[in-house]
Amino acid sequence: MKKQFISIMACIMILALLLVSCGDTTPKTAGGENTATAGSTGTAAVTTEEKEETPDIPDPSELGFDGQELNVLVWKMAARNNTTDNDDFYDEQDEAMEGEAVYEAVKQRNSIIEEKYGITINTEVTSETLATKYLNAYKSGDVKWDIIAPMMNDIPNLIINESLMELGSLDYLDINKTYWDQGVFEGLSIGGKNYILSGEISTMDEELNICVAYNQTLGEECEIDPVSYVKDGKWTIDVMGELAKKVTKDLDGGGVMDKNDRYGIGHNHTSAISFIQSAGERYATLDKDGVPSITINTTRVIEVLEKLNALYNDTSVAGTIQGTTPIYASWGELNQAMVDGKICFRPANIYNLRQYLLMEDEFTVLPMPKLDEDQEDYNHLVLTNACAGYCIPASTDRTEFISIMLEELAYYGRKIVKPAYYDSYVSARLTQNQTTADMFDVIFATKLYDIGYVFNWGNINGAVGNSIMGGNTASNLASIISAAETAMGETYESIINAIG
Repeated sequence: MKKQFISIMACIMILALLLVSCGDTTPKTAGGENTATAGSTGTAAVTTEEKEETPDIPDPSELGFDGQELNVLVWKMAARNNTTDNDDFYDEQDEAMEGEAVYEAVKQRNSIIEEKYGITINTEVTSETLATKYLNAYKSGDVKWDIIAPMMNDIPNLIINESLMELGSLDYLDINKTYWDQGVFEGLSIGGKNYILSGEISTMDEELNICVAYNQTLGEECEIDPVSYVKDGKWTIDVMGELAKKVTKDLDGGGVMDKNDRYGIGHNHTSAISFIQSAGERYATLDKDGVPSITINTTRVIEVLEKLNALYNDTSVAGTIQGTTPIYASWGELNQAMVDGKICFRPANIYNLRQYLLMEDEFTVLPMPKLDEDQEDYNHLVLTNACAGYCIPASTDRTEFISIMLEELAYYGRKIVKPAYYDSYVSARLTQNQTTADMFDVIFATKLYDIGYVFNWGNINGAVGNSIMGGNTASNLASIISAAETAMGETYESIINAIG
């Protein structure tokens, strides 16, 4: 891959941007939207200067933790394949990770905490469904972990089963600190209760954040400049489609577009759901009291889906896996086309960028597009179906110890792990210039969580995918609203009963 050496100034700027973007201190509305803007750019206002926050906890000498063990349960794939493995903690037997920057940074973080408090941090990894493994242990009275990290979409069932501790009851856990992701509390706290942690303790909320991978070399060859639209606050679905059309080309002159040709956009209809949240909409929202309501059947959501239906079914713009005119037989074929320089824009999670390390072309990232220029900010959905959240077993009697350990893990995660992640797993993959740093600044500062996506009430995801793939947008959504509201009501009642 064509890679440039990172200058000292670029490194400094990127790491500075990391410290603010991961903290996400931009003011929010009750619905979670960023309220501040940077001039007329339409991007979230962030500052590269941030006051360092430290945990408000007693001196280690006053706590008497010497000899204690912190036991953490995390999920890992049975076979590493460069996708969503949880590297926030590590398996000492995972020799393949030796020398990886994040792996080494996590070891350093843990070692500092162990030495500071005279404790031992033990990590147990499982390739089973972690929530199931934990719940079985909880019901049998055999919980041996202090912290668990299930996928966020699996956590509501753990709440309903009354197996998790509410975070507000812990003396030393301060969820208002900026090293905790405030978007999780704003977007996922039913009934005003918090059970899920994310933030600087984790890199998964970055890895499972959404972006548009952009083949910069190809864009320059075709004389398009999407970055200027982003900076002017005018990067919209329509603009992406217009620029994509300029890139699409019948390379073999066969007169029929197929996988041997070049496309402006490469994606999958049913994976395009995050454009809804990028438009500032949500499947469901929480009011000030934490009561959810279905909010997907709106004029703006329908407009998003109609635009995507037209865009993704137009072979003069898009090469897709599904739909009326599928081009690729699988994600593997599509991703290979991206590596081969035959796709310009690829909406993707950050972790997908690892697949493009073999590209000869330079590539960078762009924010997800807005619906229209009047939209105030860019927005980026964290895909909670694959993103871990950190939770505390309800059965524990070690709340002081666990809450202090969580604070320290998040604090040192900010100081040690996140810089290593940003520098080696993010910036080292992409074009090394200020533009790339600016784009990540926008993406990481505008993360959001959608409780309707977490629960998928009434199979909202399926209705959205069908709307993009086959049209009939309004009727597809209308057909599931009643079922979604019924399912939502049942879930809310179950959770309220569980949390008292």
